[in-house]
Amino acid sequence: MFDGDEDYSSRSSLSITHDTVSDTDIEAYYRHRKRIAARKATPEMDQQTQRIQELTQDLHDTVEQLHSMEGNINSWVTASAAREAREAAQAGRLKDLELIQAERAAWPHYLAMSSWDVPGPRGYTALMLAAANDHTECVVFLLGVGADPNCCEPDGHTALHLATNPDIAAILLKYGSNPAAINHLEQTPYEMHASKRFTRLHDERQGGSSGALTKQHAVHKVRRPSVALSLARALAARA
Repeated sequence: MFDGDEDYSSRSSLSITHDTVSDTDIEAYYRHRKRIAARKATPEMDQQTQRIQELTQDLHDTVEQLHSMEGNINSWVTASAAREAREAAQAGRLKDLELIQAERAAWPHYLAMSSWDVPGPRGYTALMLAAANDHTECVVFLLGVGADPNCCEPDGHTALHLATNPDIAAILLKYGSNPAAINHLEQTPYEMHASKRFTRLHDERQGGSSGALTKQHAVHKVRRPSVALSLARALAARA
């Protein structure tokens, strides 16, 4: 049986017969010798192969680094885009909201805003600000693209607590806003809209920074009883 140690240059040098060695052994031997000769004849190919392996590993490492960076990139993009969304919702700029949504649909996920429900410094989302500032079209748009009507700010107010007119309240209810949600005063939206404390609560929060209710919004609290009536009718219809 051939063990691969001998160095024969041709078949004629073998002092063996078919009685002692099979054709398979002979063929295996010559294949083995050809592989050795090929490696010895082209050492530069080994260097090229090694270089290809190194480049492949470098490419793999680079891809892994990019994947690990996606989270950081998305956090920065989301923070910036969400701030623009809140400002647009507060001002009633529907076209700006539509542009942000178009970017979310067209760009890779890590280069676009991850959610419409990112709160501002005071906890208000874009939907809350649109509802609080009487921008019905913006409310409809935000709900249509997936904004959560049951998000709440630190005091427990949802968009339904902050709604400025019966139409907005009805739209929020249609999209699943919870009429039984309670704030830090244990008030439901109906109880808050019917309460005299409502105006005083928001008068203490007036301001124009991003994520805050505007002074104009605080002045318009006298319109809220109509929202309370709308909520009462909606709740009665569900009973």
